Amino acid sequence: MCDASGASDGAAPASVTGLSYDRLRPYRDDLTRALNRKIQSGVESPQAFAAYARSLQIAPPAGALLYAADILTAFVRDVLLTGNGTLLMNNTFVEWAAIQALRRAQPRIVVTRYGVRDKLKPFSSMVLFSQPRAADRVPVAPDPAGSFVDVEQLSYYVWLNAEKNPAYRTKTLYLFLAEGVDEMLAVQPEASAAAGAKPSPARLSDVHATMAEWLGVSIPNRSGRPIAAILG
Repeated sequence: MCDASGASDGAAPASVTGLSYDRLRPYRDDLTRALNRKIQSGVESPQAFAAYARSLQIAPPAGALLYAADILTAFVRDVLLTGNGTLLMNNTFVEWAAIQALRRAQPRIVVTRYGVRDKLKPFSSMVLFSQPRAADRVPVAPDPAGSFVDVEQLSYYVWLNAEKNPAYRTKTLYLFLAEGVDEMLAVQPEASAAAGAKPSPARLSDVHATMAEWLGVSIPNRSGRPIAAILG
């Protein structure tokens, strides 16, 4: 979640925003209940159900969004209702939100953070958007191994969609970091990528400086140095 503390009046600047799957839990629950009620009352066809989902006018509660403009509210609603599994799985939400942001807004920088999701529940409950009865509940358990697969596959999908967009193709630097891992993966644009010597050890401040250099942004009192092996 982005930090809005930089705004003098306490409001987030329009140029910066962030989404949090956890903060959106009440909103996700409201959407899930609405979809379940529709299923229980009867659905004529998948097309009719999709049309009903698009017609929902449920808004996120106060504090769920960093920048609660109408356009962002509509964006979050579309991500949760059109992405496969975005109402149910945190990492799928991250991937689909990133892809939609790249397609719709074309931001200069996107930061995504994947997490550990729970083990998948029986598919029938997912289809019905239902809250299982107490007697039927499967114990919630984290799934680190499945989450690792998520990160590999979903990060690849984000990269693939970005490279399909002329705004990002051959112009974008991709950095992949993991908590507790002392190495970083950097994917350079094909035009500038070249084999070279293994880069020397770097600090996070160097990564910060490298990102700023790539974007052409000056950093006051910069402590890190751009990583030459990445910038080429």
